[in-house]
Amino acid sequence: MFVGVLVVGLSVAELPLVASDIAAQEISAQEAGDRQVGGQGVGEREQASAELRAKAVSTKAIELDDLPKPAAELAALIDEGAVSFCTGRIPWSEMRDARDRTGVAGTRYRLAAETRAEFKYDYKSRMRWRERRERGKKIVWISVRFSAAELKVVHVIWFRRPPAADDFWSDSIVQHEFDHVRLSTHPMLRKLFAEKLKATSRFQHELPADQQVSEELVNGLVRERVKDAFEEISDLVKIRYKELDRQTRHGLEPLPAKSELSQWLSEKAASDDSKN
Repeated sequence: MFVGVLVVGLSVAELPLVASDIAAQEISAQEAGDRQVGGQGVGEREQASAELRAKAVSTKAIELDDLPKPAAELAALIDEGAVSFCTGRIPWSEMRDARDRTGVAGTRYRLAAETRAEFKYDYKSRMRWRERRERGKKIVWISVRFSAAELKVVHVIWFRRPPAADDFWSDSIVQHEFDHVRLSTHPMLRKLFAEKLKATSRFQHELPADQQVSEELVNGLVRERVKDAFEEISDLVKIRYKELDRQTRHGLEPLPAKSELSQWLSEKAASDDSKN
């Protein structure tokens, strides 16, 4: 079972004012597209990234082989988040009004980059159910055991003009983009998803008097419960993305050291270190 969600974040980098250009600054937006993507292997994740890039018009892939080797932490993050890069003309039509999305419309800004993070989940479940009459109502009690539940994300980062290869990994926009990737690959998200699925392992549903209980009905009710749990996770990511942009003024300022988001990113780093 798969679901896609939309997550938006922005980063801003200052540029010299050009007389013929109304933009004194560039905007970099993180946005997750709605998709339904299957597959669990590395090759399938790469295919999902390629399919996402294929949505973009007039773009060219930025190959990792054309860039210097990233630091070990970034290399691991690229693999975990299935991150790829592209450049070229504005690829997605909804990016045309990016200035309106920043809350700073009318100022000297233009879009510089965008990251699309496609969230998805899949799961397997075994269900048991029993129909009962309670206070004159027809109730079905459902018990679910989930197995192989996974929360996955694929990222594609688009640049209007990519940073020079030699400085790519140290570029401020790239670093800010990867802070968003760190948020959307935080291990707490998978843990919360698993906990929410566990919390919905037993529930009841009232049926109309003339409705019969069927496997199709029970499957649908379980799907709705899983979808609700997933949307709670995606809503949390949206909040984190927006908060990162608010606290850093879209990447212009460092994240306050004592902020909750800073703690989140520190936890992510500690989790990555424990894997090495």
